[in-house]
Amino acid sequence: MVSNVPEMCTTHLELRTIPFLRSTRIQREIRKLARTMKCEDPEFKVNLSRLSADEPPVFISQDERIVEAAKIVIAELLPGTVRVGTSAGWTMAGWLTQTGVPSIVLGPGSLLQAHSANEWVRVNDIRWAARVYTRIPLQVLT
Repeated sequence: MVSNVPEMCTTHLELRTIPFLRSTRIQREIRKLARTMKCEDPEFKVNLSRLSADEPPVFISQDERIVEAAKIVIAELLPGTVRVGTSAGWTMAGWLTQTGVPSIVLGPGSLLQAHSANEWVRVNDIRWAARVYTRIPLQVLT
C-alpha cells in the first residue's frame, strides 16, 4: 500500500480563555511551538491568519450581591441545592463585568441542547426563568 501524504494541512482552533489568560500569551506559545517544530522539519509553516480579540471572561466573586440574590431566588423557586459554577462558554456578561456591572449567566433549559442543531427549551423552563429574572433585581434592592 502506498501512503498518500497531503502537501498541506489546515487546522482551525477555537480556544476559550480563562481569567488572566490573554490571546497574546496564547499566540506567543503557538509561535514558540511552531519554531520548535520548524527545527524538526524545515518545511513546516504556521500561518496565524485570524486571531480574534480577547473576549473577557466573567470573573465574579460569589459574595457579590447579584450572586447572593440569584441563589436566594432560585432556592425559593426550586428547593434544593443551588449550584454556582463556571462554564467554558462566552457571553456579554464578560464585558459588563469589566465595566463594573457585576453580572451572572443564568438561563433556562439544558446545556446539552444549547447551541445545537436541535436546540429547544421547555415552556415551563421559560416561565421559571421569567419568574427568576423578575425577582432577582427585587432581591438585590432589598
